Amino acid sequence: VVYNGLNFEDWARSVNAASKKSARISNDLRSSDDQFVFLNVGRYVPVKNQTLLIEATDRLVRNHPDIRVLLVGWGRLEERYRQLVEDLNLGSNVTIIGRVPHPEPYYALADCFVLCSKHEGLPVTLIEASAAGLPLIGTDVPGTSEVVEDGVNGYLTRPGDADQLADAMLRMISTNRGDSFAKASRELCVERFDISNVVDAYNDIYLSLV
Repeated sequence: VVYNGLNFEDWARSVNAASKKSARISNDLRSSDDQFVFLNVGRYVPVKNQTLLIEATDRLVRNHPDIRVLLVGWGRLEERYRQLVEDLNLGSNVTIIGRVPHPEPYYALADCFVLCSKHEGLPVTLIEASAAGLPLIGTDVPGTSEVVEDGVNGYLTRPGDADQLADAMLRMISTNRGDSFAKASRELCVERFDISNVVDAYNDIYLSLV
């Protein structure tokens, strides 16, 4: 398999450069410096299933009220998500960011990336999160499971299972594996998805045929 590639160095550099802007965003969104921030980036459409993340957050805040979930994206379900957040009284925990021209500051701000899609191809946002050095949580569907290795760089959960997603989020908060997951994410990103390795793989295929 030859994966789609990302220019790892350029992306990591962009995320690092966005740290000052992320600090300003943090002042507006975080109630404290040690508040744990989960990030989702994606279109607001049924297949991405951000409803699941909001429902999991509702379960989690009952015992861990000081968490923050950021949903960056756009799409026809935006108002439905805003209404669900209001109905569940999660306004101090879940923020629907909407469309942004450059998501790098949010990757720089986050402590963990969550993707709760019903199905995927190869999710670029997960690769971006890996390159940004974030631990990952994803639903166990083809594509996502190519990027998230359960127990290595994050956790995989059953699609549609809000309780299991909440449990994975809790484990991410309460264990000390975040640093090891982050390191594994960066290493996996370089090995599988860095554009230079992708180019080398295609070149090997071409050379084998001539």
